[in-house]
Amino acid sequence: MGPLRTIVLRSTGLAWCLGGALAARHLSTVKHVREFQAVTAEPAGAAERISAWFQRTTVETVGFGVVAALAGLVALALARGDRRRTFGTFFCLVGGLWAWVRHGAYYAEELIPFLSPSQLAVLSLVGWGAAGAGALVAAGIARRLPYAKGANEALTGLGAGLVVALGSELWRASVAAPGGSLKSVTSIAILAGVALLAPLVAAPLGALLQPLRSLFPASDGSSRAHWLTGRVLPALVVLTVIVGAGLRASTPALPAPVYPRLASARPAPAADDRAPRNVVFVLIDTLRADALGCYGYERPTSPRIDALAAAGTVFEDVSSPAPWTKPSTASVLTGLWPSRHGALKHGSQLRTPEGMTTLAEEFAGAGFATAGFVSNPNVKADFDFDRGFDEFFDKPVDDTTAQAALRDSIFGRLLIAVTRHQFNWKYANDIFAMNRHVESWLRTNADEDFFLYVHYIDPHTPYAPPARWRREFAQNHDGFPVHNERRQLVGRDLYDAEVRTSDEGLAQILDLLDELGIADETLIAITSDHGEEFNEKGMFEHGYSIYQAEVFVPLILNGPTVAAQRVDVPVNTVQLPATLLDLAGVRPSGSPPNEPLVFGDAPSLGPWARGGAASEGAKNFVENEFNMGQAPVPDFIHQGIREGSWKLILTEKSRFRPIDTYPFEELYDLATDPGETRNLFYDEEQEDRVERMMGRLKAHRTFLESMGLRDGATKDLSADELEMLRMLGYLEDE
Repeated sequence: MGPLRTIVLRSTGLAWCLGGALAARHLSTVKHVREFQAVTAEPAGAAERISAWFQRTTVETVGFGVVAALAGLVALALARGDRRRTFGTFFCLVGGLWAWVRHGAYYAEELIPFLSPSQLAVLSLVGWGAAGAGALVAAGIARRLPYAKGANEALTGLGAGLVVALGSELWRASVAAPGGSLKSVTSIAILAGVALLAPLVAAPLGALLQPLRSLFPASDGSSRAHWLTGRVLPALVVLTVIVGAGLRASTPALPAPVYPRLASARPAPAADDRAPRNVVFVLIDTLRADALGCYGYERPTSPRIDALAAAGTVFEDVSSPAPWTKPSTASVLTGLWPSRHGALKHGSQLRTPEGMTTLAEEFAGAGFATAGFVSNPNVKADFDFDRGFDEFFDKPVDDTTAQAALRDSIFGRLLIAVTRHQFNWKYANDIFAMNRHVESWLRTNADEDFFLYVHYIDPHTPYAPPARWRREFAQNHDGFPVHNERRQLVGRDLYDAEVRTSDEGLAQILDLLDELGIADETLIAITSDHGEEFNEKGMFEHGYSIYQAEVFVPLILNGPTVAAQRVDVPVNTVQLPATLLDLAGVRPSGSPPNEPLVFGDAPSLGPWARGGAASEGAKNFVENEFNMGQAPVPDFIHQGIREGSWKLILTEKSRFRPIDTYPFEELYDLATDPGETRNLFYDEEQEDRVERMMGRLKAHRTFLESMGLRDGATKDLSADELEMLRMLGYLEDE
């Protein structure tokens, strides 16, 4: 038996034993094998658990068998035929792989994010090679030390690999410690210490492992490895792989979605009533307003949205009431400020004060068929976002046992680290997958009067646009930007490609409305829950501030009675529910018939949309309480108010921007300073304005504290729900 064969057999055997044991432990403790299972769903049965075990163990065995073969080939070449030195070299490479996958890949992503697959492959090989080379150098020095003469070279290599792997763990711990950084003295000292001690420790550590020497024979004839590792275990491995591969191949294709026909009971409209029969409310997650052509963006990200906007009403200055999904989406479904519905934290439920309803409940009460299709786990039915919907689909892509097996395996995590592909639901949950469900529902219910809410997620991280749009929007940036500059430049290219993808997907629905012959009688509203920051104010993504990059969102209306125009008055998306009801001719019970429609806390924008004028002075507030973990105390607390072009921001707490370093009281005139660069809060000429806006903000806060639902109980999140939130960046790894 050659050394390469020994390496592969022993490695696959170890992967089978360890991977199978961990899979059995995990599958015996979880309620559901697959993600997206409702909390109330029946637990996974024995057949599903057994199938999952075979498939997951197959992933571990085959995956680590391939890695072992690759490392073994390199080791064989470097050792030039020496069997024990081949084994030692192999262990050095394994130690280097551990260090790279566990830590090097993470910091490489921080330094060089958004690489193409080919660039990532090269980076992973170089990183692995560098870490492995460090272990090889340590082992080479160790073999030449006086006290190491005669030591088993395989075990010396194993010792060097262990030192590098454990040293990387210690270094990572120092970096992750409070005040730690890549440049800290402690981190540098640990790296130097590992480099110096590795040769000194490798040989003694190898000596301690002498009982294992029979596993690494000098020749075939001297092998004393137990017959179990050479006969029985390989047979079990082969059997498991065959069964696992067979189960994977026999997994049935997902059936096409089928939705029942709903019966609308809307009263027949008057002959002269031009109100739309249908309302399609589209929310594109994480969409900045200034990423669209109709808001002045120069790149061709949104041709279909732009055409829709040109024939309808575009509100040019729109704020979201919060900079992340749960509170802002709850607001556009209730017309309530975030503290009033209480959906402020991960796990919190959407609620309404006594006597108040949701947008969907109002449409349902008016006789519309109602349906919602959402793709962000923050707005699932588990959190009561399905209130008022006859059909609510929050699981756009059914998970499979095979996907779960890859995602939950140790080898799967290795692939995630080196490829940066998360193998999670978002990639199969793009706008085109969502449209399969939306199209099926629309074709079935086109003859009914309906309210349809669709929540797409494509522009949200992780950015994964189709290849054609990734290539279209990739730019040749000067040099090779790294770290934050790369996040800003290359990240924005990918984001723009995702926006273009969303536009293409939305065009499918618009074309379908035309095909079904209902486009002319359908009101379409397009908005977003929040924006996305690309280092405009020193941060990335969202949830961390209430600057314009995170709260400036689009609002486009198109349909019957909607004028073709642009409105430059500052508004807030909390006004959208009242607007949709108003334009659809739905008057909530108790609403005075001759007064402007108000729903929840906000008045309708309907008068503006129809080409008229609305009363000035509508409230326009923003609030934020965002956690990067599950602790009850938020990491970020902000409040803001708009008064015309003026914007006042109060920062009570910011994890990334301590208030003793950064301003926590800010005032900007967005008309002359859209980038929020000149803080006029302490400008003597603005004292009256500051006092007035602070007074309004204080009154609003008092209203929220006395009439809101801030302190309600939160739902305990399942492990799958927590993992989905982590993958979307809402929670940090703990």
